[in-house]
Amino acid sequence: MRWGGDVRVRQEYEENNLDFLYGKGHDDTLNQIRTRYRVWVEVGPFLKSDALSIPNGLSGYIRMNSEPRYVITSSNSTTNATEKAFNYPDQRFDEAIFDNMY
Repeated sequence: MRWGGDVRVRQEYEENNLDFLYGKGHDDTLNQIRTRYRVWVEVGPFLKSDALSIPNGLSGYIRMNSEPRYVITSSNSTTNATEKAFNYPDQRFDEAIFDNMY
């Protein structure tokens, strides 16, 4: 059995990308921190025959992924244009998906 994991942290900053929607009077700065957490497990090979010279047997692999985003809005924004445009929910570590399984 082998197992492992990784963490990726990325920041995306956008300024005045939505001026065509809300006009120049609104502060539409979007600053978000994106994180990705992955863990994986590989088992096997099972039912392997040493008589065969090629790699053989039965193996299994599962990888889970979660990618919460943390949105930072400008403190001087009165209309909060970024929340209206992107409508992010509360950012919690509350879901994970299987993104690879065989």
